[in-house]
Amino acid sequence: MIFRLLQKYKISKTAKIFDFGCGSGYTIGYLQRMGYDAFGTDVSVEAVKFGLSNGIRNLCVAQNAEIKPPEGGFDLILALDVIEHIKDDTEAIKAIETALRPGGMAIITVPAYQWMWGVQDKVAHHFRRYTMSGLAGVIKESGGFRIVRKTYFNTFLFPPIAIVRVLSKWFNLKQKESDFDINNRFLNKIFYFIFNLETYFLKFLRFPFGVSMLLVLKKND
Repeated sequence: MIFRLLQKYKISKTAKIFDFGCGSGYTIGYLQRMGYDAFGTDVSVEAVKFGLSNGIRNLCVAQNAEIKPPEGGFDLILALDVIEHIKDDTEAIKAIETALRPGGMAIITVPAYQWMWGVQDKVAHHFRRYTMSGLAGVIKESGGFRIVRKTYFNTFLFPPIAIVRVLSKWFNLKQKESDFDINNRFLNKIFYFIFNLETYFLKFLRFPFGVSMLLVLKKND
């Protein structure tokens, strides 16, 4: 999905790309193998060490919303399921804006709908889930971005996920330790096919609801 966005917005191989909250650098490693000049930081020392030990370059540990841009700023910043982990999301958006060059772009994904709050949100130490209008309001507070594209995604799988979340709350069902406890090879293939099919349609459509949200921002010149 991210790679298709890079193609759509013509992000060149010479662009400096920064992954904010990169974890162990899986996305960075993928971009580096594709020939992109990619960097990233994460608050987890363990995650960064793991990424470096697997040959991923340009990873380092950061504190909170800290971004140290190169001279002139980054051309593109990714914040993929990161903003919800930061207590002051306005500060995080402002840090992204400051680290971008004029005219630079940001791609942000976050989980949608507070009523879908579940065990994985607790495990992952989320502060919140979002509505589109809520996140757009946070972005507008920075005053430095224009929203180029906004859409929900993970829409095809939304009905079963929503039903499980709601029923678990209504009937106070005992929940598992993590959503990742479900790991069935057959189901993985089905879900992968469904999600991959959806990313194809995302090239043409804007989904009105979904488990997650995607925004593409452009910094004002």
